[in-house]
Amino acid sequence: MTFLFSILLILVSLPFFWVYWHDKRTLWLGFWFLVSGSLAGIIGIFLTFVLEWQSFAVILVILGALFILTLMLAPLISLIALLYSGLTLIRREGFNLVNSLALLLAFGMIGYMVIWPILASRLSLNWPIFNVIYGLMGSTIFYFAVLVGIFFVTNILNFIHFVRPRYSYIVVLGAGLNGTEVTPLLASRIDKAIKLWRRRPQEVTLIMSGGQGPDEVIAEGEAMKAYALRQGVPQSAILVDNQSRNTHENLQFSYKLMEKGREDFVIVTNYYHLLRALILARRLGLKCQGYGAKTKLYFSINAFLREFIGYLTLAWRLNLSLIGGLWGLTLVLYLLNGLFN
Repeated sequence: MTFLFSILLILVSLPFFWVYWHDKRTLWLGFWFLVSGSLAGIIGIFLTFVLEWQSFAVILVILGALFILTLMLAPLISLIALLYSGLTLIRREGFNLVNSLALLLAFGMIGYMVIWPILASRLSLNWPIFNVIYGLMGSTIFYFAVLVGIFFVTNILNFIHFVRPRYSYIVVLGAGLNGTEVTPLLASRIDKAIKLWRRRPQEVTLIMSGGQGPDEVIAEGEAMKAYALRQGVPQSAILVDNQSRNTHENLQFSYKLMEKGREDFVIVTNYYHLLRALILARRLGLKCQGYGAKTKLYFSINAFLREFIGYLTLAWRLNLSLIGGLWGLTLVLYLLNGLFN
């Protein structure tokens, strides 16, 4: 029995390791991580409490139990994090629709999990149409909750490097200016890139990527270069892309600046933005890995939601099809329930 469980765990884990080493810039990485992690927890619990297999299974069950407990508490943890992020961001940076994403999602969760059931009970809303609407909403929320979890895990696994990637260029993505100066957010990206550059300063070139926005005095790439020069980076180690207007163009234009035969590079951006940038690079056929720069927690959560929405726009056809299939399954289950009750 133990042998069979071990083989099953290995088989389920193989896709995760294959995706990780082949190309980890895909949501399949997070999916297989969560599947293999959940299975490891279930097997560990079974071996310890059913077969009374002590030794390694004790360690496995502890790790597995923590993993499963985290998944179970994820809605509560997410709600607290969203409320903290939303309220803090609005208090520090002002109220607008973009800054309110986390708070709006938190209110939506409260409305669905708490307010709707209470109202339905008090008003005796047992009509089939209300149950169907509630079920369709539930299946949609479940889909996006799972997808957000997979997106989040994949993002983390993409800035954790067990083996340092080789690179000749470091592409630093722009992020807006304050007059002619970089913002603290953009400075954190440049600082991270400089830290990576100092590992092999004679072999690596920095590419500062960012054009001039309609409300900006100069191009982001030029301001980023000026900041790097003040940090002690020589001008010979810096190239500038001052034409790009978005992440897609950041990657395209920066790649054109690279010497033929030496196009191995890494992307540096903030943690919350990394995965979408890597997915865009993958779609462009550019082989690269990424590093994340530190960002304040209250800002990161709201910004992560923006990036997730950005990812949805990239793969809207696939996600719309999957949601449609889930709605169809939900309706079939309601019809079957009505036939047998």
